[in-house]
Amino acid sequence: PSPNLTKFTLEEALQLLPIHSSQQAAVCGFTGTVVYYHYGCDGLNDAGWGCGYRACQTQLHWLLSNSKLQHPDPEVPAIPAMQSALVAMGDKPPSFTGSREWIGCLEAAYLADKFANRRCRILHQNSQSSEVNVDVKSLKKHFEDVGCPVMMGGHTDASAKTVLAVSGSDTDLLLLDPHYGRVVNSPPLSLSGLVHEGWLSWRSVDSLTETAFYNMCLPLTD
Repeated sequence: PSPNLTKFTLEEALQLLPIHSSQQAAVCGFTGTVVYYHYGCDGLNDAGWGCGYRACQTQLHWLLSNSKLQHPDPEVPAIPAMQSALVAMGDKPPSFTGSREWIGCLEAAYLADKFANRRCRILHQNSQSSEVNVDVKSLKKHFEDVGCPVMMGGHTDASAKTVLAVSGSDTDLLLLDPHYGRVVNSPPLSLSGLVHEGWLSWRSVDSLTETAFYNMCLPLTD
């Protein structure tokens, strides 16, 4: 069974995290409901290495629960199943199964194809160039055309996260951070708790320029 996780819509998030009033109506982000996967949410202790899997699970849940998309299996895979799938397709060696090896956006794209029958585009953002505005515009087009949350991972900033929306001014991203860990069988953190503790927050695009590059995994439509 699926773990008891926090679920919310973009509208609910914006009620607790309003952007400047002049931009509120112009926020472009995910559609439907997002489910927050995080460290230890299913009883597996993945603190320190599982953030990429959790961000990928958040993305997979959206793909598998979106009624507009056809999928072979509605069950969101657990981390061991994700590792086994990457080994079976030849992307990883057998020793990868049961390991604490990280995954990034490229592996997330393979897993979206495997479990949700969705091909993905990898958006590469070189933060040392002037391409950041182009990338933000590509994100907005993705949200308008597809509506799926976007997994993001960096080079220096190796902590995976999920992009949920872009502000109307194109200067801020709404990010969901999977690094929260709670005691197993305790109630899920409320949406207000996610905001209060900083796991869901607006972050300026400029703050992402401290690293060499970021990759983003954008599932495609038919």
